[in-house]
Amino acid sequence: MIDTKMHVTVLPDAIAVGRGRSAVIAVLVTNLSEVIDAYSIEVLGVDPAWVTSGTPRVSLFPGESTQIDLVVSPPPDTPAAQRPITVSVRSENDADTFSLNDVALTIEAVAVSQITVDPPLITAGKSAEFGLIVTNTGNAPAAVRAFGVDPEELAEFRIEPPELVVASGSSAVVRVEASGGRAWFGTPRPRTFTLGVDAETRLEAPATFIQRPRIPRWLISMAGLLAAATVFAFVLSHAFDRVVQEASVGDDVLDEALRSGEAGGAVVPANPGTVSGRLTTNTNAALAAAAAGFRSPEQVTDPDAPTSSGCADAASNSLGVAAVQIELFVEDEPDEPVATAATDDRGCFTLANLGEGTYKMLMSGAGYPDVWFVDDGPGTSSPADASPIEVELGQESDLGEVQVGGIPVTVQGQVAGDAAGATVTLVRPGVTDPDVPAVVAEVTVGADGSFTLPDIPSPADLEMIVSKPGFATATRKVTLQPGGELGDISVQLTPADGQVTGSVFGPDGPLGGVEISATDGQYTVNTVTYTDGAVGTFTLRNLAAPGRYTVTAEADGYVPETQTVVLEANQTLVTMPALVLTPATGVIEGSVFLESAATGAIEPSGDVTITLTGGPDLEQTIRSFSGEGGLAGTYRFDGLPSPGTYTLTFAGGGAIPQVRVVDLDPFAGGSTAAVGAVELRLEERRVEGVVTEDGGGGGVAGATVTLSDGAETRTLFSADDPLGEFAFDDVPPGAYTLRAERAGAFATIVPITVEPGVPIPPVNLQLARQASLSGTIVTDGPCDVVIRLFPFGQFDSEPVDSVVPSGGTYQFLAVDAPEGYLVAVYTPSATEPLATTSVTSTPSADETIPTIDVSAACSSLRPR
Repeated sequence: MIDTKMHVTVLPDAIAVGRGRSAVIAVLVTNLSEVIDAYSIEVLGVDPAWVTSGTPRVSLFPGESTQIDLVVSPPPDTPAAQRPITVSVRSENDADTFSLNDVALTIEAVAVSQITVDPPLITAGKSAEFGLIVTNTGNAPAAVRAFGVDPEELAEFRIEPPELVVASGSSAVVRVEASGGRAWFGTPRPRTFTLGVDAETRLEAPATFIQRPRIPRWLISMAGLLAAATVFAFVLSHAFDRVVQEASVGDDVLDEALRSGEAGGAVVPANPGTVSGRLTTNTNAALAAAAAGFRSPEQVTDPDAPTSSGCADAASNSLGVAAVQIELFVEDEPDEPVATAATDDRGCFTLANLGEGTYKMLMSGAGYPDVWFVDDGPGTSSPADASPIEVELGQESDLGEVQVGGIPVTVQGQVAGDAAGATVTLVRPGVTDPDVPAVVAEVTVGADGSFTLPDIPSPADLEMIVSKPGFATATRKVTLQPGGELGDISVQLTPADGQVTGSVFGPDGPLGGVEISATDGQYTVNTVTYTDGAVGTFTLRNLAAPGRYTVTAEADGYVPETQTVVLEANQTLVTMPALVLTPATGVIEGSVFLESAATGAIEPSGDVTITLTGGPDLEQTIRSFSGEGGLAGTYRFDGLPSPGTYTLTFAGGGAIPQVRVVDLDPFAGGSTAAVGAVELRLEERRVEGVVTEDGGGGGVAGATVTLSDGAETRTLFSADDPLGEFAFDDVPPGAYTLRAERAGAFATIVPITVEPGVPIPPVNLQLARQASLSGTIVTDGPCDVVIRLFPFGQFDSEPVDSVVPSGGTYQFLAVDAPEGYLVAVYTPSATEPLATTSVTSTPSADETIPTIDVSAACSSLRPR
């Protein structure tokens, strides 16, 4: 069924979306009804959160069209798939008017693999087993093949499993056992090699295997000591037996020598662990938090960001906190530190020569509170609440950046002069982060000129601003040391006695009632031009000198005008050049032409709707003038704010909408903008033509003509007058199949494309001649018979046709084909046939019916 109230075109009919990307579906809606209608647009078959549109609902005048862009953005973790979705457009005036348009959505498959070696370093003997963690963050399974590469080609790798498939959003572990030739004596030997996978691309990560010799050096030394002790004991076995017994190496000494380094142990292990980090201060973050104590980086930065002290690249700057003492304690022994260090001028520290175990860390310094380290929040005063720090042999435990906030301080001072009611404000200079407020604290000066700003975070570099109407604003820098009180600030307020005079003019002379303002960025003075007496003049008072001011004149219906005025030191009066205001309204006008549906001519039209928009709040709609003469098709918009940029949309009369962008600039083009002639072409076209018979025959009446786009089909019959002609009106743009057919003939099919605004020439549909059946009957003398044609197998139904032979021949014209028929010979009054035969018709051909001989039957019917 063709919807006569609305037309919808959705392009494209298939979209493909990559991971983390978007695709756009364009929906063109045309109001074919005779009233203004509103339409709601939505996408069915997907999560509504996937779809965004600037205009989910549109309102259209009769004949008006608009395009809505639907942006489809599946989440990055959406599984790869092909899924049908439907774009629904529904009329809000008529519930029966809607359009459902299918679109094929393909979410492309993308596998994104990442690898991690855990642990990256192992100290062992014969072999070491590493875990290669493969993570797939894509939306499709990832097929990976693991490998190991030793640049020295000395190590061997056993990988299990060597190949695997990692599902979307999951991880898998590949176990890699590395082994190689092992020395008998010497120091541990590091082997550095590469582990990785071949996935959608090759991924590699380093791994280190520190291989111990079969016999360590300490065991050789111990064996020599034992041998010497044995010889000594043998020589002096009798005289110094007791001395030998005391000098011999017992099991407790051997156990101590074999024992690995432990937390807090007196023996430094051969491959000790370390703890490192960097103490920093972020002035903006500290001031915004307005609290003391040490903080981990997660409080002021991205909580998911990896932590790293950055000491290798850090330069000496104000962010690093120097001279803070760092003490490390065994977890259960918080009374005696096992290692101490102090931060350098970059704030960096390292606690070295640590055995394997769990520790806690205390930080303290001048101007900073004593705080135990907590890795996910503010520091704590209790060691029981401190975060444990795990140390492994041969590993560095990098705590990243640990931020420090000093003890809050009080800022006090005195304002000299007429200071009562003045405002003292502490601000952060140069703050650009929108989440960090610029103002730290603010207070009103007391009657005695004193002020107090308590609980100001330290350390910090701030700016103090002292302001009061009628006085010059005073500023000074304030530097706060960690925990250092500041109570001797002195500020002098100076009366502001500068004046600026001027005048304002419009096109017709001086303008009264114009609002005048002057500002230096912090202090603003306002006044209004005189409306009587010295009309248009003004005086701005209480301006501080020296100073640079922006003077602005504003009035309804005019474009604001600004000038810059400078008051030099000790200068009390400046007369500025006149301010000239330009009217802020203008006119847009033009004419519009429309293609005639009957003749195709372009003619001035009064049936076009023009919509003007400019900014979020301005929208006007008018119709072109429908009179005769030179005003036909013209339009005009008056009183438009100027300068401004406006969009004009022309729609109606079944035409393709057009858009024009017009700039109104009173300074460049005057107050009137003339738009060039706009010619609208009809969107829906007329498909017409004639059905003729092949071989030079004339028009064919009664032929069935269909026009189809695959979804909808329109059908009519070719006309009797004018013979064979047909016409389809209001055909929307698209690809169509035009088909003509009649009984007993092959159908004729012609593909056509309807393009917006492009006329379609008449189409000639030529049909082959219809099928017929011809035959001969033998009667051997006069015999009154009639020959009837029945559908095959339907002998008891009404005949398709009946003929009387002439001269022994007969013919059935315009029969259906291909079709099987039964041919029967009757006398006029008989109910039973004299003879029968069968025949099959062929499209556009004359088939011969087998000869029927009824001589004997006719002879018996003749009088004797």
